[in-house]
Amino acid sequence: MSDAHQPRTQVLTCSADSAGMTRTRTQPPVATDGTATTRRTRLATKAIAAMAAAAIGTVAAASPSHAAAMYTLSYQTLTTNQKVVARWNPCQTSVKYRVNLAQSASTSYGRYRALVDVKAAIARLSYATGIRYQYLGTTKTIPTGVNWWRNTGDAELVVAWVNQNYSSTRSSLLLQDSRGWLAGTAGWQSWRWGAYNGTAAGTAIVRGYVVLNAAQRSAFAPGFGSGRTRGELLIHELGHTVGLNHVATTSQIMYPYMIKRASASYQSGDRSGLAKVGRSAGCIKIPTWSGAPADL
Repeated sequence: MSDAHQPRTQVLTCSADSAGMTRTRTQPPVATDGTATTRRTRLATKAIAAMAAAAIGTVAAASPSHAAAMYTLSYQTLTTNQKVVARWNPCQTSVKYRVNLAQSASTSYGRYRALVDVKAAIARLSYATGIRYQYLGTTKTIPTGVNWWRNTGDAELVVAWVNQNYSSTRSSLLLQDSRGWLAGTAGWQSWRWGAYNGTAAGTAIVRGYVVLNAAQRSAFAPGFGSGRTRGELLIHELGHTVGLNHVATTSQIMYPYMIKRASASYQSGDRSGLAKVGRSAGCIKIPTWSGAPADL
């Protein structure tokens, strides 16, 4: 595959346990051949997965020196070595998504409630970014492996609950620490193309996923109300799928600890960051000759 047009992946993970907060730790990026690498050395030559994981524990409030970091973005390097914000084309007709609910709850009503929360979380993301989303239905797909983006079918975004106890329901994208499997993973796949025939070099996110650990589903109350909720986890992870990274400001949803809140919603810093990756940032024209996304 030519370096002028090739995929690259960003992965972020978060988790929770009974302590009531979620803390993120950074993992080294993982290349498509499964070896640890650095973003600097691999970015220009291969698809990569940059990982961050979260585990709940007692944490102090963010220090004043971090207070100004209300949002942080992901960046991609073009074939011209120019760095640009990683984002979807916000002007595409819609980002099509499917949801794997099989492990989200033990009852049909519980699975229905989980789907309601996913749709509500995506509606909040859509409102904040201006990006349109289209629900295609449920799926049996579980994003897994370094080539997860090759297996999403007609969906550009997949949200799935997984059970790590069985090979048929687990995802290799979910990390673990000394206390066990983490609560969730989110990531995106971008496509880069070089300048050709009057078209400028560019890049765009073309695939995304959220993987949630079914074993920790009881740690998050349904909805978006007070406490630590499934809604908070979903909008946090979905923020990663459009290119937002963690911040050190406790008031923001992208803060890497899931703290008990009065309600779960994107805050001013989150919304500012989402605007930077949304429709107000302008359209991205993906040339048909680039091979994206059909050749993924």
